[in-house]
Amino acid sequence: MTARATSRVLPAGKVEISRSYSRVAGANILVYTPKRRAPGAEGLMVVSMHGGLNPSLESPFLKAVAEYGVQTAFCVPDKSSFIDQFQSMNACMALFRQMAGTVVLMGQSRGAALMSAYHAIAENGAKIFQGPERYLPIPDMQVGAADGLMLLDANFGTTVMHLMSINPAWGDEADGYRVDPALDPLRPENGYATDGNSAFSDDFKARFLRAQRARYYALLEQAQARWQAIQSGESAYRDNEPFIVPGAIGINNAPKLFAADLRLLSRTESPWPLIHPDGTITNQLVHSVRRDQNNPAFAGNLNSAFVTTVKDYLWTAVTVEESYDYGQDYLSGIDFGSSLTCSSGNVARISCPLLLMGHTGGYEFIAAEWSYRRAASKDKSIAFLEGATHGWMPVDPAYGDTLGMSARFVVQWLTEAGRFAGGSAEAAPINASRDEEAFDAGALRAALLGYWRGDGAMAHARFEPGGNCELGFASAWTQFEISKDGALHFHDRYGGTDTLSFTTDLRRAESDRGVFHLEDGVLCMHGVRLNRLPDKS
Repeated sequence: MTARATSRVLPAGKVEISRSYSRVAGANILVYTPKRRAPGAEGLMVVSMHGGLNPSLESPFLKAVAEYGVQTAFCVPDKSSFIDQFQSMNACMALFRQMAGTVVLMGQSRGAALMSAYHAIAENGAKIFQGPERYLPIPDMQVGAADGLMLLDANFGTTVMHLMSINPAWGDEADGYRVDPALDPLRPENGYATDGNSAFSDDFKARFLRAQRARYYALLEQAQARWQAIQSGESAYRDNEPFIVPGAIGINNAPKLFAADLRLLSRTESPWPLIHPDGTITNQLVHSVRRDQNNPAFAGNLNSAFVTTVKDYLWTAVTVEESYDYGQDYLSGIDFGSSLTCSSGNVARISCPLLLMGHTGGYEFIAAEWSYRRAASKDKSIAFLEGATHGWMPVDPAYGDTLGMSARFVVQWLTEAGRFAGGSAEAAPINASRDEEAFDAGALRAALLGYWRGDGAMAHARFEPGGNCELGFASAWTQFEISKDGALHFHDRYGGTDTLSFTTDLRRAESDRGVFHLEDGVLCMHGVRLNRLPDKS
């Protein structure tokens, strides 16, 4: 499916899902596993990391995708830096590569910047963000690539959102009470209206954006000065230091012209597939149906500040030309390729299958059009979801189950014939009544004795008479027993149970706990390599 979308989103029934939790270096992981896979979804997994230090492991959207038959995983990193999160995502990928034959990354909002930059590095190396034009080149790194990428309601770029949130009316970074009234976007004489009908004049917009760009470059100079101070030992810190920009957070706690004036960034420039509440898809100009999203109550408060570090501010800097401007259907003067936080620039460096979606209940939707035009992937698709807000919920009940509609469309794209390879036939579980000679339980027990975790944390197994054993890793324990037919029966410390059945050749087994498989004679579980099985020949 490309810009020539199918005529409708197909109906689909939900299936039961289960949750399992895991941990790798730098991130916690929640895996949603459907009890029954959608046709074409065997061996396929969708994984996502948002990176905004989510307080919860739960992801309503990934849960919805799993309920339509695709296994998903949500990764929550420990640290907030893009650089640290690249490394955490790489550790997650090593795990997911053992769990699924096809791994597709999904990024939403800030996560789209993170996932697209991660995959761009995976395909091209860190050198793409290390040129002399960068304010601070990123460190060398190697990360594992995925097989596909989905960017769902990506923002304009984390740094671009910061730029567009800067309030140039602030005359002093250290004083939130000194505001230039001529540039204040919350004053009625400048076009602001509390009833949601703000209308800024072209003159005010031009002065505001010009001053906004100037303040951004002044902030970059401050960050460069602080980096020099750190390097010369004139900072309180040896490696990095906090960098706080008042009134400039990229969300609605900071005033933005386009969040208040609904004429700005309100429609696409060209016709694209639009998904309607009844599942039909039409090709048309796409208009935003958002509401006024400014929240003036936060202006000048701490939670309207952009809180980062000197190194992160420089690592993620964006080039803003003097032509910087935006209107009804355009944003100009931004070099999307200059910042790793801009998915619209990162997609030009990515070749895997790509899905772009925009939600018309918010203002970020229009970024999908910008990314589609710059994307290098030969297999690239775009669609817009009518009435969905940035967080997938409907802007009005009339738009129906926008979360479910998005999940169904995503599953339809993922399982379209020829896009990704299906699951292996070896994944089919064996019949529990098979001949015992087809399974070498002793060999499996021996393999489990060599259990160790891929992130370096040691683990061990303890066997008891009768074949029972206890497997310990991190702070949790799992008891399991191996029956004569080769099935593993798990019992965790929280009362959960599970049964794992291997294929007849011991090559693969799957359950809610994850996937075991045999790779080059080594038994692997969830990315964990166990010791070599004896040669049964």
